Amino acid sequence: MTDDLLDSAITTTGGWELWNTLRGLRIDISIGGPIWAMKGWPRDKTFDQILTVDTVNEHIVFSPFTRPDQRMVFDGRSDSLTMETLEGQPVETLALARAGFKAMVRNSPWDALHLGYFLGYACWNYLTTPFLFSYPGVAAREMEPWREAGQTWHRLQVRFRVSIATHNPEQVFYFDSGS
Repeated sequence: MTDDLLDSAITTTGGWELWNTLRGLRIDISIGGPIWAMKGWPRDKTFDQILTVDTVNEHIVFSPFTRPDQRMVFDGRSDSLTMETLEGQPVETLALARAGFKAMVRNSPWDALHLGYFLGYACWNYLTTPFLFSYPGVAAREMEPWREAGQTWHRLQVRFRVSIATHNPEQVFYFDSGS
């Protein structure tokens, strides 16, 4: 086993030369799926968004968000989420946002702030992967491959620093042979 998997994943997704030219991304995206009904949103709800992503700091803006006249600003550094007018005037803030989930269980409904927090950190993580795995305080280690149904999956164990909002501080990512 070698430690080349992260380098291979970064190369496959454009490489450092391209990534280092970016300070941000602007993405037109439609987010949907069955989880929204479980969280109290209409069953077939799709969130059509323009995302503005900071590729260095855990910061992302969704516009519009849940209403045509508001946007949502997620900031991982301050662990906050702010609903704003489209002109940037604060409407509502969820500070210490992660702690706002403590009393919730799997089927607890989410208001717009909780939905925004989840989408904010999740999308930022997804859109900065695999480069995020080499950011300061993040440790990535190649594991033994996983074999299943005649396929071999290369695995990378990633431990995120505490200050990065994520699903879990330690995760395993799987890569096919094209990585």
